[in-house]
Amino acid sequence: MKVLQIASDFPNTGLYRELFGKLIHKGIELRAYVFTRSNHKDRKANDNYVDQRFNHTRFDRMIFHLKHKKVLRDIISIYDFGEYDLLHAHTLFSNGYIAYKINEQYGIPYVVAIRNTDINVFFKYMVHLRSLGKRILRNASKVIFISEAYRKEVLKKYLSKKEFQEVIEKSIAIPNGINDFWIENQYNTNRKINGKNLRVLCVADINKNKNQIAVAEACSLLKDKGYDVELTLIGEEQSKKIVKQLRSRSFVTIKERMPKEKLIKYYRNNDIFVLPSKHETFGLVYAEALSQGLPVIYTKGQGFDGQFPEGKVGFSVDGNDPVDICDKVCAVLNDYDNINQRTKKASDKYHWDIIADAYKEIYNEII
Repeated sequence: MKVLQIASDFPNTGLYRELFGKLIHKGIELRAYVFTRSNHKDRKANDNYVDQRFNHTRFDRMIFHLKHKKVLRDIISIYDFGEYDLLHAHTLFSNGYIAYKINEQYGIPYVVAIRNTDINVFFKYMVHLRSLGKRILRNASKVIFISEAYRKEVLKKYLSKKEFQEVIEKSIAIPNGINDFWIENQYNTNRKINGKNLRVLCVADINKNKNQIAVAEACSLLKDKGYDVELTLIGEEQSKKIVKQLRSRSFVTIKERMPKEKLIKYYRNNDIFVLPSKHETFGLVYAEALSQGLPVIYTKGQGFDGQFPEGKVGFSVDGNDPVDICDKVCAVLNDYDNINQRTKKASDKYHWDIIADAYKEIYNEII
């Protein structure tokens, strides 16, 4: 079996390298086509299975079809598609369009994944491209959502009843995995809350989307309830205005991004993980937190929602409502021992070996 992976964002995230490495280890022969604009600051992808192509300009990005016609010409020029059994496009619109056109011309089946940008940018704002997105979905052999929450949102919100039935039957939710480091260093010690002392952790770049202000306001409400709260935020300071507001609160500590070998100590030294992002495809940090025994608070209807039954490892919240966040933190504290016990094995589902097996099974079904 030979699969052409179309993954334009490969240089900017480690998840593709994790997945592709596992697939290769399991006997899948693959090439990864990575297209990037000329003179872009993306890191070079030096992996021997990656073909990174600088084949369009930043101006081309303003016109979807102009950019992707250039990309399509380029990919056709470098591959003999008779060698490939399957295409795997890792986004619906940008990567999926390329797979859709190759399928149209060469008849090669394709799998397509749907991510944050597909939903919160393309489907939401680029109304003129919605019909294209639906054609890509309908022609795919399999549609993969990173979370069950996104699966429900896209299919119910943007598809007709007939399209919904057609796509739902061939769709599946498969989460991203976490680095083996977290699986190999799972924290199995029973956690206990120390009276009214509460240590809250949030790991994310500090910006409007990650919603740290709402977390801080929820912590203020917890203090009003008598809790001695410490809030630790770890991430790049991307908004000076938000950082200034956060630093004005005496219970907030901000730390820079750090390697996982150091970050693990913060997961282990806190009591609960809270990240009510406005938009989140999946959020690996939730799974990392679970691997270290931390209950999690996440946004209702966003990427992590639906990964587990409500209350099993934490709760979903209205990310814009500090009162709801405060109440759900209290709900965790009221059942802390049981939730802590359930987190210990919860992160196993994010093992890349298990996820790669799921993809391999899908590939075999199609071919």
